[in-house]
Amino acid sequence: RVRVLIVEDDKTFCQFLTEILESKGIEVVWATDSLDGFRKAQSYPYDFFILDVRMPGLLGTEIAEALKQNSAGAKVILISAFADETLRHAAANLGAPLLSKPFSADDLFQVIDKATSEQA
Repeated sequence: RVRVLIVEDDKTFCQFLTEILESKGIEVVWATDSLDGFRKAQSYPYDFFILDVRMPGLLGTEIAEALKQNSAGAKVILISAFADETLRHAAANLGAPLLSKPFSADDLFQVIDKATSEQA
């Protein structure tokens, strides 16, 4: 069973993502505090990490960088309401797809499917 960790400071958005992921049989753990999310990310081998870029404390890109250093194969999806060129470039450098909020469930599953097939 696929396990995903969501680190996003908006609780409502975490709940929304959890609902759509669980509808596909994906197990979801989430954190609305970036430091708590970072600790969770290091305590268990998740299959995917969905990280909001702009949060108090650690940025999603900083968490992604640390995860990639610990495990080059870590699958990270970055999400942001502020997906500008600079952020797109940073995401590309991390090898992480960037979803611009708002996005649909279909958009999310396309990114997950693509990342999963690239790993296979």
